[in-house]
Amino acid sequence: MRPKFRKRFFLYLSFKLIFLLALSFSSYSSTVFVNSVPALQTAINSAQAGDVIIWKDGKYVDVKINFVGNGSIGIPIVLKAQTAGNVSFSGSSKISLSGSYLL
Repeated sequence: MRPKFRKRFFLYLSFKLIFLLALSFSSYSSTVFVNSVPALQTAINSAQAGDVIIWKDGKYVDVKINFVGNGSIGIPIVLKAQTAGNVSFSGSSKISLSGSYLL
């Protein structure tokens, strides 16, 4: 390889590596399992775009959820049941959502 070409190739690979590392750190997301309102509120308070909060299977009574957060386009914050149909709320349970890109 010629010295000029080698230098350009090395710079190209360096920039590509830096870009990929930056992309991997910015797209970090977490999944949190919760089974109580205090645990849920802690998860919501620390949630960032791309995070998934999973409510464990069970029957819950008089649950009040205030889901406040901001996801982003294509990377929402998700709150979902562990198993569809196996999480139920009764009594005077309610959920309120405020923010953007929340599912």
